[in-house]
Amino acid sequence: MQREIEAIRDGKSDINSYAGTNEAEFFAVVTEYFFEKPEKLQENHPELYQLLSRALRQNPKKRFLRSAIDPREWLKTLRSRRKFGRNSPCPCGSGKKYKDCHLLQEQATAA
Repeated sequence: MQREIEAIRDGKSDINSYAGTNEAEFFAVVTEYFFEKPEKLQENHPELYQLLSRALRQNPKKRFLRSAIDPREWLKTLRSRRKFGRNSPCPCGSGKKYKDCHLLQEQATAA
């Protein structure tokens, strides 16, 4: 962390200069970078990317790839991993019950 903060302060880093303010701001700015531009962080700062991946137990690159999948395929994948009933919350995140959200759409598509 100190090595990166020094690079930021010396203008030798692509990380926002505000991260050089102190350790807390460094963590905040780098965490934002991690979630908003994971490919760029991994390319420019691989060690930092690995540390954040392990510390936060996240893989934001994988999340972005998943969001590029067709929603119907995503629902099928999710359904195969997790069992839920008609009255369970819909996995699409709408807040509706599954039967009132995607179950009706799937039945209409199948017919």
